[in-house]
Amino acid sequence: MKVSAVLAHDEILKRLHSGELFLENSWDQANVRAAAYDLRIASDFIIVPDPKFPSGRRYKRGEERKQPVILRPGEVAFFSTAERLCMPWDVSANIGIKFGYARRGILILTGLLVDPGFGMKQVDDVWLAKPDERLHFLVVNVGPNEIVMIPGKEKIASIQFLHVSGNTLQNEVPSTEDMDREFFDATAPKMGLSFFEDMADLRLQFKEFRDRFEAVESGSKQVVMFGVYLLTASILVAALVVLLSLVSSNDLSAKLITIHDLAPKTWRGTTVLVGGGFAAAYVIDRLRKFLELLVAVPFNRKR
Repeated sequence: MKVSAVLAHDEILKRLHSGELFLENSWDQANVRAAAYDLRIASDFIIVPDPKFPSGRRYKRGEERKQPVILRPGEVAFFSTAERLCMPWDVSANIGIKFGYARRGILILTGLLVDPGFGMKQVDDVWLAKPDERLHFLVVNVGPNEIVMIPGKEKIASIQFLHVSGNTLQNEVPSTEDMDREFFDATAPKMGLSFFEDMADLRLQFKEFRDRFEAVESGSKQVVMFGVYLLTASILVAALVVLLSLVSSNDLSAKLITIHDLAPKTWRGTTVLVGGGFAAAYVIDRLRKFLELLVAVPFNRKR
């Protein structure tokens, strides 16, 4: 009985050159690792965010996208692999997502297992490789920054090949045909994972709402400061009017004598008068700060 084992670098290359695992001209020898292979994003058969297309811009099979794909926070994309699979019946595979995407805030969803015979179809009792069978991924940006991904070059995941011992059940495994009907039909709905797009929209709305409140808060503070300055100016004007009336009065000397009689004659009286002035100034300043605090209270809630 054969023992199951992970295919190493040399065995992977041997099978690739013999026409197994991937179709000819769809794989890159530089992506073969010690015991795995790095899968690339295709430049066709993808769906990417585009402001002009509410449900995403669709690139059908053979319709290539040349420019990079920019995923903004909350946006979702659908990618296919550049590699076309044709798995032999004695090999299965595991798919592992690259951690480099996770630390940048990219969430990648896909199946984790590849069955033996994936990419094969039966024609007159003979199993032949399909011309275009791929793996597919839903990708969403859950991070705070834009992520740039380059079709045709970006390595999205790694695939590890396993030798299968024993006889396998030979059935055709549909995949790309299903994706074609589900996502690329003329009446295809918007892709799943809209939750992340909704959260991004709510975040943007909250930011706009907060900016409006901060603008109102700033305006309210200016109104309070203007009121304080206006009150101070009014008091100064009133004092000036009284002073002018005293100067223009015919009995100025009598009034000055009266003021002199009312003025304190001892250091205690002078201290009380000066202290009263300082106390009045302190009370006015406290009142001003209280009014500012009162206006700012509704806007200082925890955000």
